[in-house]
Amino acid sequence: MFQSQTSFDQAALQAMQSAAQQATVSLSNNPISQLLFWLNVLGDGFLSWLTGQSLQLVTMSDLQNALTQKVFPALQKQQMLATVVYTYQTSWSQQLQNQITQLQNLANANLVQPWSSAWDTLELASFMLQAVLDISPNYMQPHAVIQVQSAQGGYSMYYNVTYVFNPQTFQWVLQITQD
Repeated sequence: MFQSQTSFDQAALQAMQSAAQQATVSLSNNPISQLLFWLNVLGDGFLSWLTGQSLQLVTMSDLQNALTQKVFPALQKQQMLATVVYTYQTSWSQQLQNQITQLQNLANANLVQPWSSAWDTLELASFMLQAVLDISPNYMQPHAVIQVQSAQGGYSMYYNVTYVFNPQTFQWVLQITQD
């Protein structure tokens, strides 16, 4: 079925990335339009309002569910077998803080018109990440290393899977990279 290791890798990544699109988790249950409304109304008071909302923080359990319910079945359809080799967690605090700084730098750059929709989006994303850190300062990022093999044998590859925050969609998205 697979002509080479490269064709196997491409098929595996394609199947997993397609499945990953169905494993996104929205950080907030509130519609984006509502969040933008409150950002504009409350200004500096928005962060304290936001921390009172129920924000969805992804956990190791979410990652494992995404693998078993979305990613692994997609691989099985491609005649591939997948197993979790090991899982681990890393501190997310510094990474999210760096992301907040990048978003704020972009918002303050002359490239974006203040109070435009692009500026609002950058501001909202940075506020949302700040709320995450305020709610859970020791937030841990879940990771899994998985092994994918062709059902007939012969081809095998390891992949890293984790959740990252997408500031354009305000969602935690499943990121899959070759190990």
